[in-house]
Amino acid sequence: MNMIKPIIKNKLYIGDYNYLSGIDFIKNTITILFDCSMFYPTPRVHQLFKKHNITYIKSFTNDTDVFDIILEFKNMSSYLTNNDVILICCDCAISRSISYSIMMLIHEFQFTLKDALILMKKIQPKMSPNSGFIKQLIVFEQFALGNNSINYKDYLKMHFSK
Repeated sequence: MNMIKPIIKNKLYIGDYNYLSGIDFIKNTITILFDCSMFYPTPRVHQLFKKHNITYIKSFTNDTDVFDIILEFKNMSSYLTNNDVILICCDCAISRSISYSIMMLIHEFQFTLKDALILMKKIQPKMSPNSGFIKQLIVFEQFALGNNSINYKDYLKMHFSK
């Protein structure tokens, strides 16, 4: 992945560990940066975020199938307002930031899980949330929208088909 990609322009973006190379974009656009990478920005970077009124939220999300991304998303979403422009980033933008971005699409933009997966696959073809994250996304969709657009078996067919 190259730096920062739009999911919904002027509302939601995704990035990998190179996100700081897009610092001018971040300073001028982003209001909330949700970092689920295993890295921690330097104090200088934190000062820059503070100077530009960027809310920085750190989550040391383990990319394991038992990590509770629903609870972590609940903590993250407590910072949201209607006018936020959000950047979600992790080390590779393959599993963690993809999963949180999908949750954001469901929670804030009423996407179905299936539609969110299709969109994210177009944006990041190498996406591959771990099995535990996918199972939690299915539960999250049921909770947020009241039904499921896809089950785990159908996800596997969709993800691994050409």
